[in-house]
Amino acid sequence: MPNLADVTAADFKARYPSFDSKPDAYVTAVLNEARGEVNDAWIEQDQVPALLVYTAYLIASEAAAGASVAVGDGLNVGVSGALTEVWVGDVKAKFADVKSGSGGGSGSGSSISPAAALYWSEFERLRRRSFPAMMVV
Repeated sequence: MPNLADVTAADFKARYPSFDSKPDAYVTAVLNEARGEVNDAWIEQDQVPALLVYTAYLIASEAAAGASVAVGDGLNVGVSGALTEVWVGDVKAKFADVKSGSGGGSGSGSSISPAAALYWSEFERLRRRSFPAMMVV
């Protein structure tokens, strides 16, 4: 398995071919962002899978949040939709509701992307293997 620093857009697209249409410059920018979350403190065999799935989560979340991301050389990647709330175990992700301009929440009319929820769930599963919850007695 490659080192975290050696993972490329091609590696990402090989694992997640549904993102083949995304420009390599965009995927590389998101991979670099994801490297801030996944590092050498993780279980070694989970590092690259966690980096790849977190990158997939970020891209799917941006697609669901109505963002337009500048990736350099005047290239923007536009995305649409809205992510409002998702729980994975004891971790909650909640973003603003683009339609109403207010904070998201139950009944706000938008929903999380099923793909983003799947990627987040897998990322959290891997994170918990490396950083299990501690019980204080």
